[in-house]
Amino acid sequence: MNSRSRGLMRQWRKARELSWPDRWLFLQAWLAFPVLPLILRPLGFRRTHHFLHDLTAQAGLTSNAGAQGLDHARAIARLVHAAAARTCYTPMCLHRSLLLWTFLRRRGIAGHLRLGVRKEQERLQAHAWVEYEGSILNDAEDVHDRFAPLERIKTAGENRA
Repeated sequence: MNSRSRGLMRQWRKARELSWPDRWLFLQAWLAFPVLPLILRPLGFRRTHHFLHDLTAQAGLTSNAGAQGLDHARAIARLVHAAAARTCYTPMCLHRSLLLWTFLRRRGIAGHLRLGVRKEQERLQAHAWVEYEGSILNDAEDVHDRFAPLERIKTAGENRA
């Protein structure tokens, strides 16, 4: 058995260890990754963000679920990360973060989508990540040191008020 076959077998065993709800979440994320750029490109960030917010608005969001809520949010982040690693392209941080934020909201978890910027070699660079109760879910803890966070992104309802 070659190394590629061993790797596929290991991935198959890991997938079989997932619960059915986790398998379903992984599959949804895996299928959503190629679709998100097709929405973002014509609509732009603001309208896509509003669309995803409205799509998940029915979920009753909790922000102080304690350690159990943080563990659940981290588990969702791991599954979304695993799905991103297995897509046919490498999703940008904005795609990964928008999908994670959406999947958290669909499960009632009030994650916060964050955008940050930095200037490196005369070029402005942007980055996106998701936080929950002050913990960074899909990036290194030092992301605030590497990128200056912009103001919190307002949701569609806050913009309309």
